[in-house]
Amino acid sequence: MLYSKQRIEAFSDGVIAIIITIMVLGIPLPETTDLDGVLGFLRSIFVYFVSFVIVGSFWNQHNKIFSYVEEVTSTVIWVNLLYLFFLSLIPILTNWVLQYPDEIVPVICYDIVYLLVNISYAFIFKYIIKTSHHRSVRAMRRLRQIQNQKPLTKQELSPERRLAVTIIVFIIVITYAVFQTHFYTEILIALPVFSSVANLLFDNDDLFHKQKKRNKPSLRQTNN
Repeated sequence: MLYSKQRIEAFSDGVIAIIITIMVLGIPLPETTDLDGVLGFLRSIFVYFVSFVIVGSFWNQHNKIFSYVEEVTSTVIWVNLLYLFFLSLIPILTNWVLQYPDEIVPVICYDIVYLLVNISYAFIFKYIIKTSHHRSVRAMRRLRQIQNQKPLTKQELSPERRLAVTIIVFIIVITYAVFQTHFYTEILIALPVFSSVANLLFDNDDLFHKQKKRNKPSLRQTNN
C-alpha cells in the first residue's frame, strides 16, 4: 500500500518545528542579573544553539533524502517515525542539561540520543537509496559503485563510514568522560555540533553534483 508523500513530509516538518519551539521555551531565565546569572543564561543559550544546529542539520538531511522518494510505503513511514521519535527526545535532554549544567550524566545521555538519531536516519537513507527509482538516485548508486572500486585513500567518505567514525569517536570520548573526574562537559555538548557540521561538509549530494558537473559536456563540445 502506498501513502501520500506530502502528508509524511508535512507531518515531519510539523514535528521538527514543535521540537525547536519546545527547546526555546525550555530556556530558564536567570534568577539574578549579576555576572553569574548572566553567564548561566548565556550557557543556556549556547546549549539551545547546539540543539538548534543539530535539529536543523537533521531537518536538512531529511528534506534532501525525501526529495528522492517517489513512493511512500509502510516501511518508509515506520523508519521515519523511529527517526522522529529519537529526534523528539532532544528537547527533554536539552532541558535536563540546562537544569544540571555541571553534571556529566545528562550530557552523556544527550550524546547517546544524538547517536540514536544518526542511526535511525541511516536506516532511512539506506532504504531510500536502495529502493528509489529516481534518476538522481540511480546516478548516485552508479557513482558509489565507481567510488567503491577506488583505493580507500581516494574515496569520498560515505554515509556508512561517517556513521561508523561518529560512533567510534563518541564512544571513546564518552568512555573517557566517565572515568575522568575532571572533564569539561562543554566538550560533550559541542561534539554533536562538530558531527552535524561534518555531515553537511561531507554530504553525498555535493559529491553527486560535482560529478554531474564534471561529466556535463561543455558548450563547445556540444556545438562540435
